[in-house]
Amino acid sequence: MGVLLQFEPRKCLDERTVLVVAGLHTSTDDHWQSSVHSALLNNCKRALAHAKYHKMSIAFARFVSFSDENAHRQYPIWLDDFQPTREDMIFDIARASFYANMEFAALMRESDVAATFIGRIGDISGVRTAREASRRGHRFTLLSDASDCSPPVGALRSARQSAVIDIMASYGAVLTSSQWISRQLRVDPVRGN
Repeated sequence: MGVLLQFEPRKCLDERTVLVVAGLHTSTDDHWQSSVHSALLNNCKRALAHAKYHKMSIAFARFVSFSDENAHRQYPIWLDDFQPTREDMIFDIARASFYANMEFAALMRESDVAATFIGRIGDISGVRTAREASRRGHRFTLLSDASDCSPPVGALRSARQSAVIDIMASYGAVLTSSQWISRQLRVDPVRGN
């Protein structure tokens, strides 16, 4: 049984926002270091820098699989420029939906945060997490130009990415990183609008 940690998000420009940085670590299909994803990584860096500058809460999600409960756990290494700090949260995602992690589900339920996702979301986990957020009445945003929702290779990769993003848009907001940053900057910190 895991320990549930109480978390009070940092105050930021708008309502309580948490930027979820998903899967930006090494893995067996380590395609994120390639030049193909350089624009995606740059957009992730922009969103992360914006969140840090405006003191938003940041959660790093790493995809793990534990085949044997007693086995020694080896965690993946975070990509350069995407290492969590002491102020950041870290969630281990072992199932398709981020909500399968009790701490993530508690953060969303108890803190009434608006979650914005960037990084390597995955097609199945992205759709299931967006659907779960919608079902629970939680606010969900995907930054489309800072997220990868499809397998790393294949002729239909671009079409699949677009299809997954369209499905996720039916459950929450889909913005570009520039749109998201612009919306954050338009919020009046005194009045909250």
